[in-house]
Amino acid sequence: MTPSKPRVFVSRVIPDAGLSLLRQHTDAEIWPNDRAPTREELVHGCRDADALVCLLTEKVDAEVLAAAPRLKIVANVAVGFDNLDVAAGTKAGVVMTNTPGVLDDTTADLAFALLLCTARRLAEGDRLEVVHFVQGG
Repeated sequence: MTPSKPRVFVSRVIPDAGLSLLRQHTDAEIWPNDRAPTREELVHGCRDADALVCLLTEKVDAEVLAAAPRLKIVANVAVGFDNLDVAAGTKAGVVMTNTPGVLDDTTADLAFALLLCTARRLAEGDRLEVVHFVQGG
């Protein structure tokens, strides 16, 4: 008898590279909607799952963990843990992870863009052009 693949509930669509790996190695159920699942929908999706891949939009606490007795890991596709009750996960024996560093380059790019915008008075100049054009000058 072939062992069954672990069941993973993915609460939001993630990049294709990740979804491809999950589909290859697990029995993955991917949330089909553009919106975040409601609390009840999250609990329902996790109830028979071995793993949960979630975003910052999903609050994973003792109630969710209690409803998902097979859950072994919560992989949070976010930098922080604000949406995870790590103490409840530890108590339930569920590993909780995040993705530190994933936004480092983007944050640095935005900071540099804001510095340039400020140094070159870009926003001020943009408003000036609109006022100048509207006033017919």
